[in-house]
Parts: sequence; structure tokens; C-alpha cells
Amino acid sequence: MGRYGIAPLRLEDRSTFHPVWARLAQPISDYTFANLIIWSACLRVYWARLSRHLCVFANGTGELTMLLPPLPEEGADSAGLRRSLEGSFAVMDAYNQEHSDRGR
Repeated sequence: MGRYGIAPLRLEDRSTFHPVWARLAQPISDYTFANLIIWSACLRVYWARLSRHLCVFANGTGELTMLLPPLPEEGADSAGLRRSLEGSFAVMDAYNQEHSDRGR
């Protein structure tokens, strides 16, 4: 998945996610590393850093989707959020154009 700029989620990635989760003003159970690891048992979960945001993707049926909204890292701003969303959709569009059965 490196050609799309995303990496498979691994237990070793916890240290990357933990500071982001800790910054959330209203944490919910969906935004935990344990939750992502649990989902990775039945979904292929990937992640990337895009414009100072952690972006999490999932592929369970052959199409790549966003599992969570982009989560801001230290120093992230609203312009970075916009770029991370644009980048996320570019990743999903590129992947799905090549691998999806939609429209075939």
C-alpha cells in the first residue's frame, strides 16, 4: 500500500496514535488505538500522516474508505485539515479507481 502513501496498522504504531488521542477534548471509544486494533481483525486498517493529521482508512469489501475523520496532531490548523481531507480523498480515489468493482 506504500504506493498510495498509507501503511498497514501495527501494534508498534500505538506510540504515534497515543499523543493524538490524548489531545481530544471529548474522547469517545471509537477514538482509541485498542478499537482500531480490534477492527483490524476483520478489516484491513491503514493510516497516513497528511498535513499534520492522522488519517485512518479501512478496506473491508474491496473499497478503501475513511474509518475516522482526520485527527489533528500538535500544531495542526484548519488549512491542514482541509489539505488532509483533500489528500485522503485523493488516496481513496486512486485506490478505488484501480481496485473497486464500482461501475464495471
